[in-house]
Amino acid sequence: MSIALRRGTGLETVQIAALGALDGQGRPTYAAAVAVLARVVREDTVVRLTNGSEVRAFATVWVDGAAALLPNAEDQITLADGLVGVVIERKAPRRLRTDVVDNVRVKLRRA
Repeated sequence: MSIALRRGTGLETVQIAALGALDGQGRPTYAAAVAVLARVVREDTVVRLTNGSEVRAFATVWVDGAAALLPNAEDQITLADGLVGVVIERKAPRRLRTDVVDNVRVKLRRA
């Protein structure tokens, strides 16, 4: 596990479901969820999207770079307490060396 993630508190198991396609009614479908350990900080923040709109985020999640699945935009993440969020912002992966991803940070809006 990432040294940065081992420091501090808030490690919990989250379920990441990658965005699949849109169904016949235009709703997103997701692949099977994968359980990974992540650091979760529940905080209300406002995220400004690239189109200029603002969206309220309820949590920030850091996932270890060695996890089985790294979250991307619009993926669905279920927290340990059952709250479900959709990735609205993904910070570029933090790298310790050019070829090794240390962790990925995402912000979630309620699904």
